Amino acid sequence: MARPELRDLPLKRFTVDDVNRMVGAQCLDEQDRIELVDGYLVAVPEPSARAAYTRHEVATRLEATGIGAWVGQKRPIVAGTWDRPEADVVVVTAPHAAFAARHPTGADVLLVVEIADGTHAYKRTKAAAFALAGVPTLWIVDLLNQRVEVYERPRGAGWATVRYFDEHDSVELAGVTWTVASLLA
Repeated sequence: MARPELRDLPLKRFTVDDVNRMVGAQCLDEQDRIELVDGYLVAVPEPSARAAYTRHEVATRLEATGIGAWVGQKRPIVAGTWDRPEADVVVVTAPHAAFAARHPTGADVLLVVEIADGTHAYKRTKAAAFALAGVPTLWIVDLLNQRVEVYERPRGAGWATVRYFDEHDSVELAGVTWTVASLLA
């Protein structure tokens, strides 16, 4: 007998509250490489060395500008009932102490940066969750295609504006400009 495809079976969706209870009960650890996307727990692959390096460099450069109250790496963003994607880099407007007992929501965020190195399709899936959360700006740093995708003005699960910048262009946020080449560490 053939094994049924998972998509043909009834799957259990989880809410953000369900996941928070699993973390509280130590069924899941904050260090587990799991994200909640559209109610499903997604096992996230370990980043490549280049993606991890780029994430650190982008976070360091953003932090040096003084934009936002703080810059975090690998932080969950609560995006309604069914989504808790983890941002590779996030610029948050509220002080860090505001998140001692909760994760940021889209209302707390100025910018999310996702680093794509062979994970581009998944990053675009997460883009919908960040839009639903109300994150105002998302950058996908596409290491394979040597460009930065800038998503602005979320509208439901989509974005009103999506622009593509190659390595010879510059991107701007809150009056600060970066060359795309500098973000493609």
